[in-house]
Amino acid sequence: MFKGWLMVLLFCVLLSGCATIKGPQPDFRAIYSYSFNQVSQATFDVLSEMPIESSSVKKGVIETQWFEGWSDRAFGAFGGGIVGGQWKRRVKIKALVTPDGSAQSKVQLIIRVQEKAPGGTQANTWLRKRPDGTVSKRVFAQIEERLNPVQV
Repeated sequence: MFKGWLMVLLFCVLLSGCATIKGPQPDFRAIYSYSFNQVSQATFDVLSEMPIESSSVKKGVIETQWFEGWSDRAFGAFGGGIVGGQWKRRVKIKALVTPDGSAQSKVQLIIRVQEKAPGGTQANTWLRKRPDGTVSKRVFAQIEERLNPVQV
């Protein structure tokens, strides 16, 4: 009986170790010289192009649902060949907007990225990946565009 529980516990410990990312998560922050209300609304406008899970513009907290696409990663030397080898990728964003002084506001993005292999046993499991900054750069650039519209 004890040996059975020990095996279950060992199995759970091994599985939980596979889901962690070693090291600190990247910190994505930007400071804008606009009021909290302006930055919070601009952030909401940008993220509302994705499915929203929860939002409070007044509190400055906006969270998207998972949204999926295709990863740049391909399976095999030639991208998978006939079978197809495109990895799936999904991203979830949580934005925290806080006042930073009287005329500035700070936006912090917490980005979670996961990928899934195209086939085999890994095709059913999402694997956590460290965000590389491309999503945050796009979001920050779009917030900046909302705050500073180009006059034509």
